[in-house]
Amino acid sequence: MKLLPEDPVKRISLSMTVITVVWLLLLVLAPLTLPANSLYLGNSGGANRMDFTDVWKGMPPFQRIIYTIGDFNCHQMSSRSFFINGNQMPFCSRDIGVFSGFVIGAILVSFLGYLPNLYESVFHPFPERVRKILLKRPHIWAAILGLIFLSPLVLDGTIQMLTPYESNNTMRFITGIFAGMAVMIFTGAFVISAKAEMEALKRGMETD
Repeated sequence: MKLLPEDPVKRISLSMTVITVVWLLLLVLAPLTLPANSLYLGNSGGANRMDFTDVWKGMPPFQRIIYTIGDFNCHQMSSRSFFINGNQMPFCSRDIGVFSGFVIGAILVSFLGYLPNLYESVFHPFPERVRKILLKRPHIWAAILGLIFLSPLVLDGTIQMLTPYESNNTMRFITGIFAGMAVMIFTGAFVISAKAEMEALKRGMETD
């Protein structure tokens, strides 16, 4: 009995979707399974460093692992985080948005098509007339598409850092979604096109 579909694109997109959905569910379950209103970390944390090791020591193994991963990768500031069950989530609202974007992007990968070229895969969901225009200058248009998805996050974060402007969690979440979608779509297109090229190379070697 085969658990994964035969079609390579569907197999890749299904695997990516399962992984991203499971990870997002773990991030939701961690605060949900702690005692209600028991975790508030304040606003002193910083990214890429361990700030709350003493807090995690008192947690059960599952929650301790998830929050430790978040501690190392995220600032975990309470004012920039969502709360579930009265408990702060392991990652900030922008990171949760990025992970949610991964899920959406993984689902969209199934529409990319099994094509032997990265740019053809990325542009495949567009109508044929638009796709022909994009493929005339694929490097430029791929960069533009990437910027369209990533610029909201970059602008929101940069303006917040350089000015008195303070973003809100809804905005952080939405900009994170767009960025996560872009990363996952381009990653999926790369994997799909790379697999197509490998299979074409394999067929060529078999016919020699």
